[in-house]
Amino acid sequence: MSASFSNSVPADDISRFSIVQAKGLVKDLSKPVAVFYWIDFIATIVLGHAAFGILLHIEQLTGWSGEVLWASRLLLFGVVSILYMRAAMFIHELIHLPRGEFRGFRIAWNLLCGIPFLIPSFVYYPHIDHHRRKHYGTERDGEYLALSHWHPANILVFLAAALIVPLATFLRFAVMSPNYGGQWERDTMPCIIYSPAYRITI
Repeated sequence: MSASFSNSVPADDISRFSIVQAKGLVKDLSKPVAVFYWIDFIATIVLGHAAFGILLHIEQLTGWSGEVLWASRLLLFGVVSILYMRAAMFIHELIHLPRGEFRGFRIAWNLLCGIPFLIPSFVYYPHIDHHRRKHYGTERDGEYLALSHWHPANILVFLAAALIVPLATFLRFAVMSPNYGGQWERDTMPCIIYSPAYRITI
């Protein structure tokens, strides 16, 4: 890497080092390799399920009680949360991977993680708009929030809202989606209940 860098960028011209040159130096590292995705995801989701199973049955498995039991549960809860979060974050990779590629991995991820966790990959496609130049960092950017300009109380409300997301997700898929057929639902709640037309017009 250092040799390539010195050949591409003279020492006296480092101040004019461009993004194009930077990409050229690591272009061989930017191509996704399917086997890495498979190993990473399968290991993560299996370890997550194993840790979750131990968390549920740790009292029977160890015979522990009192403070030791609760400390172990808290530790395992943290481990499970990290592993499941890592598995879920593959949804971001799926959206950015070229369409038509990694088809088997997409199916496996949805079956083992996306659908059970109520986050099938199609719900994240609007993320693409976040990267559009006319949207990024503007008021039209659905993933941009000017938190630095918010009142501290509003920031706390924003953080607390994460606590209702699991319930809202359950209601979306278990209650709203099966009843998504009326004109009122299609006109007023396309972003809450998945609508193919919504993705086109976002």
